[in-house]
Amino acid sequence: MEHERWLQSARILHYAVRLPVRLYRQAELQLSLPDLVEPVWNSFSCGGAPASWPVEPNCSTAQYVTGRTGERYICHLLEDAYALCVGPFCMDSLNDKELNRLLKIYVSSVRDRDSVRAAIQSLKRLSEDCFFYTGQLLQMLFNAFAPPSPIAAQPFAPESIPSADALYRHPPYFLEREVSQCIADQDEKNALSILSEINRLQRANLSDVPLRSLKNSLICSCSLFTRAAIAGGAMPDAAFSHSDTCIRAIEDMHDMERLAEYEYTMVREFIHLVRRRKEGGVSAVIRAAIIYANEHLLEPVTVRSIAESIFVNPSYLSSDFKQEVGESLSHYIRRKRIRHAEKLLREGNDSMADIAAACQFCSQSHFIQVFKKIRGLTPEQFRRMEGTQYRQDRYGFRIHTAEDKDETHTHRAKPA
Repeated sequence: MEHERWLQSARILHYAVRLPVRLYRQAELQLSLPDLVEPVWNSFSCGGAPASWPVEPNCSTAQYVTGRTGERYICHLLEDAYALCVGPFCMDSLNDKELNRLLKIYVSSVRDRDSVRAAIQSLKRLSEDCFFYTGQLLQMLFNAFAPPSPIAAQPFAPESIPSADALYRHPPYFLEREVSQCIADQDEKNALSILSEINRLQRANLSDVPLRSLKNSLICSCSLFTRAAIAGGAMPDAAFSHSDTCIRAIEDMHDMERLAEYEYTMVREFIHLVRRRKEGGVSAVIRAAIIYANEHLLEPVTVRSIAESIFVNPSYLSSDFKQEVGESLSHYIRRKRIRHAEKLLREGNDSMADIAAACQFCSQSHFIQVFKKIRGLTPEQFRRMEGTQYRQDRYGFRIHTAEDKDETHTHRAKPA
């Protein structure tokens, strides 16, 4: 009966994501979808039986694996010696130079290199979101069908105690970071939207009593929002004082629905703290200029066009903006565009030229020059550094490479 459930789940997963799926029991292949897979992958990272996979054998959650030539897999070791492998697929396009380097290391025959290169180029490419939700779907399908353990019939073993990761599940760190950034930037719409996305995931279980668990979770959120508001410019004393008020309000509530809604209220109130502090320090004209610049950031906006939109003289606007804000309006626009470019570099695979155009830079070289001046490193360096951390934070799982098995190259997710 359980065997049929695993087979059914594997079929559902394959037809949902349209990726190769293989189900094993011990070393025997039970199901392969599609039936025909490129033979070249049989000798690669997760092409063989589960014993050859570069994964942790005692891990009960999905494990993300990066192969020797950049191909990706999602592996899951299940109950009763079953194991599942999704892939290979790709997320990033390796440039020819890097791909040739890897092929020379791992593939000796020139003819084989050509076949591997063709196989890599034909792999399906997943977006960041699709990669994340494929793992979530896998967890949902297979953990839901995991057969119950006959605890009464087994002697107690310390290793049977659930790990802390199994007991306390938290939203991906990248989402919490996005909420914090939106609060600091007074971006109420996106802050509430991301918070809704977080709350669609399972909340951390912080107490055996559901009401107490929810209160503890909201207190953690309050602490996060407090520091985000301070980072955005709110006075620390005012932010911490409001945090105390919020925590007292949380403790006084006893209705689960009211508590859940109060988290959104806290976001609005902390954004108001940031806005009140910043608005208190600038004139109405400069506030209007900031609002207009933010709303038209990815359009060909200039100091002159902003001045015309708020009916002031461009020279007067430039002078007053520098005096009140501490930077020129042109620099403010460039800095905000670079902030948006960081998001595109971290989360996507767009070319530098496309990102430069999207962020309204006149050329790729100008974009790289401004980015390096503001961030202290090139866009490509930022993508390599932040993109890896973003994926590790987002998926919430340890990321392995094929070299882990040989202990020659370790690539593991850092703890949040």
